[in-house]
Amino acid sequence: MPTLTETSLPPNLTDYLPLGLNAQKVARKRYSVKNQQGVPIEEWQNIVQRVVDHVAKAELEETKRSQFKRAMTEIMLKREFIPNTPCLVNAGRDSAQLAACFVLTVPIHSPESWTMPSSLP
Repeated sequence: MPTLTETSLPPNLTDYLPLGLNAQKVARKRYSVKNQQGVPIEEWQNIVQRVVDHVAKAELEETKRSQFKRAMTEIMLKREFIPNTPCLVNAGRDSAQLAACFVLTVPIHSPESWTMPSSLP
């Protein structure tokens, strides 16, 4: 797994505030890619880079993609914003399911139908 290098970090972030011990354990256990033996192989910095690289693919223009990667890496390493669990777990993987919830169409036509029976139509 690639690691963040000083050149890929935003300026002045080579010494960002590291995660506490408990947060490191949680990140490795819940969000890290695991090897075939189930051992985590990513640290928080690697998780950030995997997520940012995956999400940045939506930006087609290389300059804007590079700007996004740099800004988002800084934001995540400073922990100003952390995406939801599905994004942290699935970004850069085959499933790549980043959404945490889904909208289902449920027909509700009148106040009488607001209390739905146990089986939906």
